[in-house]
Amino acid sequence: MYVIVAGGGMVGGRLVRRLLDNKHDVVLIEQHKEICDKLYAETGVVAINGSATSIEALNGAGINKPMLSLLQRAATLITSLARYWLRVLMCPRL
Repeated sequence: MYVIVAGGGMVGGRLVRRLLDNKHDVVLIEQHKEICDKLYAETGVVAINGSATSIEALNGAGINKPMLSLLQRAATLITSLARYWLRVLMCPRL
């Protein structure tokens, strides 16, 4: 899954590590260059030095990718649920 993490502090840094350990594609947006450099050196995460409220930083991080991935996953889930309920309704149990 493609994930953008806003902030590389205690929580954000831990989240970045865990996501990378689980083989997710992660981009970090962090205002402090030292934190960007530290997390990149430790984990190899793609780190963008900027504000997560900045359109430029969000576009640089690929803000559209997670949304597309989320929409694709939602569509797959809806299709799976529809197929399940069709089976249940079409094949009533005796």
